[in-house]
Amino acid sequence: MACRNGPLDDNNRSCTNMFCLLLFLVTCGGMGAVAKIGYTKGDPARLTYPYDPDHNACGHTAGFEDYPFIYFAKPLYGFATHTVCVKECPKSDTETVLDCKVNSVVKNCVSSGSSVELSAAAASLVSSHGKADVSDLKGDLFIYETFPLYGVVCFPTDLTEATII
Repeated sequence: MACRNGPLDDNNRSCTNMFCLLLFLVTCGGMGAVAKIGYTKGDPARLTYPYDPDHNACGHTAGFEDYPFIYFAKPLYGFATHTVCVKECPKSDTETVLDCKVNSVVKNCVSSGSSVELSAAAASLVSSHGKADVSDLKGDLFIYETFPLYGVVCFPTDLTEATII
């Protein structure tokens, strides 16, 4: 019956972590102050902008205002930085040229590979759980059917390609 009221009787109980409580409250206050300064003096919306590999915000950087969407030029595992800002998302995989702003990774806006090659590479990656070697896949830009997701990302309509990125 010694543990009926806990390991200590009520006369020997005391608060032992007041210092930790004060440290926790000071830390929370400091985080709140930093958040307030960042929100009032900064531009928190920049956290939601899509960026190309050269750190240009699609739709917001000077010269990119007319290119609000980010497009994955190679929507494959390992190629997440192969993106480009485009005026509108391609609605068909039969298009051969995108209206895009080139960057240091995607050097032109002309399709350099077929959607058949891309689909085969995507299927290979899916079946191998991302371990297939697709480094021999030629070209900087593949045009495939997409739709605008959240008004900023051209997302593939083919779920095989969508699971890769």
